[in-house]
Amino acid sequence: MSRTRSQSIAGPSGGKALHWFNNALLTNLTQSAWTPFDSHVCSDDVGYGVDHALSITHSQNNGITPLTGITGGPVGHKYQYIGWFPRFLTGAGAMSHITLVTKPSNGALATTVRARSNPSKPYVSLPNFLYELKDLPSMYHDIALLKLIASRALSKAHLSRLKLTRPDRYAANLLLSVEMGWKPFIGDIRRLIDFQSRVDRKIDDLHRLFVEKKGLQRTVGFNPDANPPKNGKQRRALWDETATSTTTPTIESNLGLLIQARLSKTTQSSAWGSSRWVSDALPSRSFSDKQLSNMARNLVLGLNINPKAVWDAIPWTWLIGWFSNVDEYLTANTNVIPCHCSSACIMQRTRTVTTWQRTDGWKPTFPGGEGSTVYETKLRSVDPGTLSASIPFISNRQFSILGALAIQRKR
Repeated sequence: MSRTRSQSIAGPSGGKALHWFNNALLTNLTQSAWTPFDSHVCSDDVGYGVDHALSITHSQNNGITPLTGITGGPVGHKYQYIGWFPRFLTGAGAMSHITLVTKPSNGALATTVRARSNPSKPYVSLPNFLYELKDLPSMYHDIALLKLIASRALSKAHLSRLKLTRPDRYAANLLLSVEMGWKPFIGDIRRLIDFQSRVDRKIDDLHRLFVEKKGLQRTVGFNPDANPPKNGKQRRALWDETATSTTTPTIESNLGLLIQARLSKTTQSSAWGSSRWVSDALPSRSFSDKQLSNMARNLVLGLNINPKAVWDAIPWTWLIGWFSNVDEYLTANTNVIPCHCSSACIMQRTRTVTTWQRTDGWKPTFPGGEGSTVYETKLRSVDPGTLSASIPFISNRQFSILGALAIQRKR
């Protein structure tokens, strides 16, 4: 059963905006209480034991000072503000976030959470590592040629016979060799060095799943509201983005005076996730320490047949991975051990701080109408995960790889 709890403080009432002409009162406005001046709303479900959606909203406008002051205008005119809050602040939509353009869908984020926390995920795929060793001789050959060229040990005739007269194509080959060959190769070597500690961790996970029957609870990404890790290592964020904007709107004009302010808005949003993995093994099934050790070793080295390893062995699948989450979807649904993800939750915190600074010429006469406001939303959704595709922004690394491929194919 859903419920909503709220706490709201209305804005101060009684503010006045006055306009006289030849001592005759033409305009007499009194500001009524308005919301949300300072409000907090929480919507969730009643009950424990089941993950459910959650929505929390905070609106804090108490950082803005009201307009106050009196002055004479053109001949016969007089204007006065008494504790008057600008109408731009009290209008609908004043408290909002900047639209974020790179945020994935909750389904795609849930797939990422399941993929990173899946106990069936290998730490390093030994079959793929051995398969890619076939490229090692050509990678070493490129490095040897680079050393010879740098030392000027090759004449122009040698370079012509080796078809190295085009430096742009040779540079493209070297770039692709580094990005597609040496970096993955060195990364796999580093993971193999850490092999035993990963096996020990995997044994603990399998013991909790199949012996203690407690299941696994994993957090993916860093919760900005939580305390930092004790070891000082910052966990990789599941997703984060910061957007800024600056506008100069008219915040008040009810007396015919254009009062303007520069609005500097900053929206910072981050997301993290959690998952629960439970065993599918029959209640009568028990695993010995030797079986757990063998399972852990096979999982860490990727010695089980899984679709992700087959996908990585197919040429050009890395390019598909730039525009879709096929890699994560395959990893999330790898089930080489009998367990499944009972739920995946996506948490997102978005905080927008807006700073107001007066820019009009009436500021010395009518001070106020400045300060800052805070609008914050916290959302939790439960999602099974989806397969998605998009056209993302190309990073510098991806752009350089595409450029090297274009140079290679150019006649």
